[in-house]
Amino acid sequence: MTAEVAIINSNGVALAADSAVTVRGKKIFNSALKLFSLSKTEPVGIMVYGTAELLAVPWETLIKLNRKSINGKKYPKLEDYCDQFINYLKTHTQYFSEQRQEDWLLMQIIDLYNDIVVFLQEMIQEEALHGTVMEEAKRDNLIKTRIDFYHDYLMPRRPRTLDISKSEEKSLKLKVKELVKKQELIDYFFKDFNLNSIYTKKLESLAIYCVTHHTFQSSNSGIVIAGFGEDEIYPSVFTYEIAGMFNNKLIYRKVEGKCMHESANSPVGIIAFAQEDMVATLMNGINPNYDRFVNEIVQNSFDEIKKLVKDRIIENPECSVTVSSGDFDQVIDQITQGIRENVNNHRWTEHVDPVVSMVGALPKDELAAMAESLVNLTAFKRRITESLETVGGPIDVAVISKGDGFVWVKRKHYFPAELNQHFIANYLKDNNDAKD
Repeated sequence: MTAEVAIINSNGVALAADSAVTVRGKKIFNSALKLFSLSKTEPVGIMVYGTAELLAVPWETLIKLNRKSINGKKYPKLEDYCDQFINYLKTHTQYFSEQRQEDWLLMQIIDLYNDIVVFLQEMIQEEALHGTVMEEAKRDNLIKTRIDFYHDYLMPRRPRTLDISKSEEKSLKLKVKELVKKQELIDYFFKDFNLNSIYTKKLESLAIYCVTHHTFQSSNSGIVIAGFGEDEIYPSVFTYEIAGMFNNKLIYRKVEGKCMHESANSPVGIIAFAQEDMVATLMNGINPNYDRFVNEIVQNSFDEIKKLVKDRIIENPECSVTVSSGDFDQVIDQITQGIRENVNNHRWTEHVDPVVSMVGALPKDELAAMAESLVNLTAFKRRITESLETVGGPIDVAVISKGDGFVWVKRKHYFPAELNQHFIANYLKDNNDAKD
């Protein structure tokens, strides 16, 4: 896991990232690189969160190879830099072997099939606790119902993650079906159920949905690209989630909720990535988990009031002359909605708006200091609680402005600079070549 922050105003954008990386859920190293310049000459930076690799290729390697390919080229808008980077991944498929692509898809299909089967296994165990054994016919009907739910309702409603031609989609479907058949996945997961050819085809279709309508999860990679295009006066931030690749097709999506575009009014805001709880606490004045808990308590309390009053009406029919259960439901819903609106208004006026107003006035050095402090705050919270210290280590901080470009405020090195003058000389030489 990680904690990263982007703070943006008209002066520029500050990026901060910790250095912690968790290996196999147990071992934590505090030396990971997550923040980079996307171009050696232009005011554009990139951060990576989530998985540190794309199909076993480190993001650091991909970013630096792409940086060489840009070679000082300028683009009018920041989104053009984003398109260039995504297109680089799409077109350099030689980095991602066919076997790696198949392995990635296999894991997606296995997770999906496992979710379907585990649901039924839990129901079987629940009946066993009550001393009953689920009949075979009932098991078969339940698994069919579950497959129908995924195939007919859940997966088709997810946004499409591939924009390909009909011929490309036909080729992709054939490859997915061949992979499922070759690995005998349906036999492995569903051998204990009597499924006819209709449901076998539905399971094959679900495997195809893993590519065409992918479910993005925390195990995916996130990339954040921030800075200025050549024609832009205000900074922007764009965020993407990269899931994987199959049949040389990149599976990704733009995360609109974590983007901040240039507009007529200068952008102002704080965007947190990965472990966001402490930033949300600062912005909203309440921890998001505690906020959810309070909302649930309020909702459950009013639901209980509804139930008690309805029971009284049933016990005392004469009460229904003056108040019906339907009218009472409407009144309670209005009160609940009013509470939520009052809380949200208070949150905005007392917490969010003052912070946003302050951020809008910060100079570049204070943007950097605030970004670093927010990541530090998340790391401190992990340090004093019982959870793994999944945020920590040195914090890399950079500020990107229109005039100064990409400027490091804090940056860790895995080597002493005085022993590697050749590295610095080569970097500066490449930089001068790009300018020429």
